[in-house]
Amino acid sequence: MIQQRKHSHIPNECHHERVRELAEICDNEYHLSALPPASNQERAARGQARILQAIEKFKELQQIAKCVACLEEINKQITLQEEGLKEIKQVWSL
Repeated sequence: MIQQRKHSHIPNECHHERVRELAEICDNEYHLSALPPASNQERAARGQARILQAIEKFKELQQIAKCVACLEEINKQITLQEEGLKEIKQVWSL
């Protein structure tokens, strides 16, 4: 069993809520962008742009977070979102 680290919940060090919010946004954008017929190429391009913005926000959080669990989750999310962008590009040839 993999033991997950616990968030510190220390203000200005732990950003777990913001990380979760950004991950949810990316998840929604991915599903609306990469899974035809729910999407079209224009929608996919908008979703791709929003995921890119979220990745930038993850990178900003990466610079200020001091909570080890947050940093691990941020790194994981950046990787997942970059993979999602590749899939969107493959589906729509963007």
